[in-house]
Amino acid sequence: MKLGLIGKTLGHSWSWQIHDMLIHEHYENWELSEEELVPFLQKKDFTGINVTIPYKEKVMPYLDEISSTAEEIGAVNCIINRDGHLYGCNTDCDGFMQLVTRAGMQMKGKQAAVLGSGGAAKAVMAGVSQLGGRPVMVSRHPHDGMISYSQLYEQQAQYSFLINATPVGMYPHMDETPVDLDAFEHLEGVVDVVANPLRTKLCFQASCKGIPWAGGLGMLVYQAAAADALFTGQTVPQETVDACLGTLLRQRRNIVLIGMPTSGKSSVAVMLGTLSKKPVYDTDTILEQRFGTSIRTCFETHGEPYFRMKETELAKELAAKEGVIISCGGGIIKQDENMQVLSQHGIVVWLQRNNLFPSSDRPLSADEDSLKKLYAQRKGLYEMYSDIRVANNGTLEDTAKQILKKIGERV
Repeated sequence: MKLGLIGKTLGHSWSWQIHDMLIHEHYENWELSEEELVPFLQKKDFTGINVTIPYKEKVMPYLDEISSTAEEIGAVNCIINRDGHLYGCNTDCDGFMQLVTRAGMQMKGKQAAVLGSGGAAKAVMAGVSQLGGRPVMVSRHPHDGMISYSQLYEQQAQYSFLINATPVGMYPHMDETPVDLDAFEHLEGVVDVVANPLRTKLCFQASCKGIPWAGGLGMLVYQAAAADALFTGQTVPQETVDACLGTLLRQRRNIVLIGMPTSGKSSVAVMLGTLSKKPVYDTDTILEQRFGTSIRTCFETHGEPYFRMKETELAKELAAKEGVIISCGGGIIKQDENMQVLSQHGIVVWLQRNNLFPSSDRPLSADEDSLKKLYAQRKGLYEMYSDIRVANNGTLEDTAKQILKKIGERV
């Protein structure tokens, strides 16, 4: 079989790895310019291809047959070569519906704002409708029943779900977000079809507000499985699909430990590294090495603002890594920017301990009263930024195993 992906820029695509895990077939990335697209399709030198930005609509005139779903959506993301007869369909819709269903979001009878007007947005619109929801397309240039972003803000109370089907927030522009989530009062769920980063800024804001969210990696895997079923004629077993998604998460997701001083983050991180075979980075240790002195001395010499600035620089540096353990200083949560970047590829674990103790090494918790005040100040931030909470009151190995179990990783 000759399978692959066509698009304009595919340098950061994970498709080849996903399809290899799902059906164990060689899969190529074909980067095509606008001028190369039509000759590629006319040559028909492939068994099956997936189609991504910006060709999902542009391939349609050159196909011999198009599925009813793809016709309704107005975009094709999957083409099968049946003895020279090119058949186009759309599995983005299937991938989106499975993502939403597995995230436990109930859209039936509820209104969803779909951001974007391209091929992905049209697939999402169809998916919401098939799930019984009422989708409304939002565009910067509205027409044919679409609404503008200003209209979306005016009507925000009507929407239960917000779905980003634009590239806004995708790597490398991860500081961008398509809307201001603070303007929405009644959301029951936020979905972002962007898969890289694992958690976009939009999804980070949703998680901070306690709104259920789902990122695009799951959709990417689910739509690939649907495409592979068409390529091979055989359904991909659900356990294979789940294993593929789990492998991608283990490879790319960081484990980020937050918590109070003396909660044991550094020691637990080392144990996690031993059990998971992942590299470990301790922010306080790295900063002390770079300062050439202790954190306490840095505070005394340069002040806390200087330390926090350097801490933020390091957070951004470590956030660019994938598949690592990051043990954070207790005050990392004081800067929203820190947690936003660390959450992009990280699952954030709040490490809790019954018996915290003051330490002369820690400038903000050197005595019992300071420690209690510090905890009172930071508790709400730990709650807001953490994805899971784990008690560190037993052995380090037990705590580390508990973390791995909660995030779905086996020792």
